Amino acid sequence: MTPMLCQLALSADGWRSTGPVTWQPVMPPLVVAALIALIALVTVWEVRCWAGRGLHVAANAMRLLLLLRLTSTLILCAMLLNPTIEVLDAQRAPSPENAEVLIVFDTSESMCVADVPQPGSSEAVSRLNAARARWLDPAFINQLSQRADVSIYQIQDHVRPADQENMTATGDATYIRSSVQTLLAQHDPAEQSVIVLVSDGRDTSAAGFDIQDADRLGNRAGGSNVTVHTVSLGGSARQPDVSASLSCDQPFVFRGQATTLRGTLDHVGFDGQSVQVTLLQNGEPIESKAVSLSDRTRRTRLTFPVTPESPEDSSHELGDAAAGALCMYELRVQPLAGEIRTANNSAHAFVRVTNEHIRVALFENEPYWDTRFLIGALRNDDQVDLVVVTGLGRSDQLQHFRPTSRTHNTNESADVSSIPNTREDLFAYDMVILGHKTERWFGGTEGGRLLHDFVTKRGGALIFSRGMPFDLTTQAGRDARQALDPISPVNWGQTLWRQAGGTLKRPEQQVEPNLPTDLSALGNTDAILTALPGMMAQTIVQDERALSSVWLRATLDDDDTDQYPAALAHMAAGRGQVLAVLTDGMWQWELLPEWYGDLNAIYDLFWQRTVRWLVGQADLLPGQSVGLSLRHLSMRPGQTQEVTVKTRFINPNQFQPNLTVIAPDGITHPLTAAPAQPTTTDTAEYQALYRPEIEGVHTVTLDRPLRSDGRRDPPLTMRFVVTDPSIELIDTSARPDVMAALAESSGGLAIPLAEPETLLRHLADLSVARRTVSRQIEAWHRPWVFALLLGSLAAEWIRRRRAGLR
Repeated sequence: MTPMLCQLALSADGWRSTGPVTWQPVMPPLVVAALIALIALVTVWEVRCWAGRGLHVAANAMRLLLLLRLTSTLILCAMLLNPTIEVLDAQRAPSPENAEVLIVFDTSESMCVADVPQPGSSEAVSRLNAARARWLDPAFINQLSQRADVSIYQIQDHVRPADQENMTATGDATYIRSSVQTLLAQHDPAEQSVIVLVSDGRDTSAAGFDIQDADRLGNRAGGSNVTVHTVSLGGSARQPDVSASLSCDQPFVFRGQATTLRGTLDHVGFDGQSVQVTLLQNGEPIESKAVSLSDRTRRTRLTFPVTPESPEDSSHELGDAAAGALCMYELRVQPLAGEIRTANNSAHAFVRVTNEHIRVALFENEPYWDTRFLIGALRNDDQVDLVVVTGLGRSDQLQHFRPTSRTHNTNESADVSSIPNTREDLFAYDMVILGHKTERWFGGTEGGRLLHDFVTKRGGALIFSRGMPFDLTTQAGRDARQALDPISPVNWGQTLWRQAGGTLKRPEQQVEPNLPTDLSALGNTDAILTALPGMMAQTIVQDERALSSVWLRATLDDDDTDQYPAALAHMAAGRGQVLAVLTDGMWQWELLPEWYGDLNAIYDLFWQRTVRWLVGQADLLPGQSVGLSLRHLSMRPGQTQEVTVKTRFINPNQFQPNLTVIAPDGITHPLTAAPAQPTTTDTAEYQALYRPEIEGVHTVTLDRPLRSDGRRDPPLTMRFVVTDPSIELIDTSARPDVMAALAESSGGLAIPLAEPETLLRHLADLSVARRTVSRQIEAWHRPWVFALLLGSLAAEWIRRRRAGLR
């Protein structure tokens, strides 16, 4: 009976229902039933009270009172059960003329793969050509334009209006997610729009794009009144290919020091086959071997122990001139029959070779396990000349650990007899490491400014190895901290330690792929970090600086938040670098049991790589008065290379950088270096730009100033490789599952390539739906229902008063 009353109520208001009545109670039905039962009990109790007081009500009056009570009860019950019904609303739909259709073509390089079969032909055409033939057909576009406003776009690393006449698959990236997000940001949610995405579905951005990402993006589109249809092209099988990569454990070494190169062969379609691999040093083969490609993981790892030598070693007598020389390695893989692309069969790695040791000063006034094992790791490094200053009561202990191996004559440092906490002494070091309560040597504003100048003016590296290095309960510690605040990667706040365990993890987006925390040469980095012993405590800080980068975060066991605190935070400050270690427990990595295998040496390896990375980022390497650096060691054709020259303690009036670039074809290109900032007698910086177009190795040379004896040291040399890695062609397999998920979650369709008419039918259905939009309304949420409820209650009250009842 109630559904019929709902239909009648809606008809009275001019609504036309399209479905049955559904119930959406505002409270549980049992509670509603209990309320009705309570009203019935109250009614029975009232009648008995009337009889007990001798009040006699006429039968007709009693029936009227009960009828009014029943009416108000039923109305209240219906309102609480909230019956709703689907109705047609012709007044809320936008007009069909507002429809907009955006056809978005993927024009990245993967769309040039010819794997789309043609009916009646044995040959296949490229994905983009097949899409253009069907979805840019003039007859189809004409029909589509009669139903909606049509716009054509193309996406690569961003979305832009398409040049239909010159649309080619040449993009070196496909950013599907960010491109669709850009279109959604430009859309008015009050209007209806349709996006037709024509792509192979493979997003090559660093963040990736999987089914879950597609669902979230589709839901966002649907919520913005945008329907996304997808047209997926290409096969799901990867094309046969071998791709090489090469990295070095220690990209900055002392001359004569051995290190390890690690190569990776990613392969598809050649499982179990043998391939010839050759390693070249400065263009000369030094090792060649046959490698069997793994038939399980599609990835084969290679290791090459090497002793880097710069090309100048065989032709020059090097002293200080050797600082910063570059050794180039190349890994070549012999092409296999059936490879679709052989340009990625080689990879390069560069190792800086210096004739100077890295001078490190470590200060610790509260020794602990972290300090002990860190000293051990640095002592094991043949390139580190280490001075340790330890506070023991009222006296200081000074230890000098000189490198044990010296294969070449170097500039010997004098024995250290005094604590290096003056400007002259401290500036002779390349790195300073601070432990706890170091205000003993660098307290107060003056001490803090000395460290500040060491980083920003000297270009040194500073490590806070155990969190905040100063005791903030002392005035000297507070003053020193304030002086160092501008170059600290975090806002320290309190110096308390949070006693909570947990493992370390990399941030979601790791900007620099060659950080010391990248352990991919040993295996999966995230898996390694999870397997290593967890941390014991975490430094509490207020927040992270905007210009800092977090290398690792701590996943605390007692914290459910998604924003894990920083465990290692880095910041470039002035001419130098600052690294803050904000967690306690990394020293446990030095005590791994034997079953950890290759990871047993990970603690020493991490700190050796960290020291070299921080020193290598400085303006000038150890022992240098003139430095040559490049923005990129590997780049694409057409990118701009920044060549930087920096000097220390050289009169700028007597030195003008003479830069040249030797291209792979042998042609020499002179570069003009202009001052990048105001020069002083202490420091100067010059910069030149170069845009290479030829693939291969380019050599940059810098003539150095005359020495005091009138002689000139050999030129500084740096090299970089120009190559087109074409990440688009590493994996050309299509992702129709991702495309389908994007369409479904937005309310759209996965349309076959050869059926663009499906879109026309959808738009026709959309026009009908626009004229008769259905929606859910609450059948009893009408003004006259409330009037009826109030009227019945008022009538009952009046009748009760006239009968002498309360």
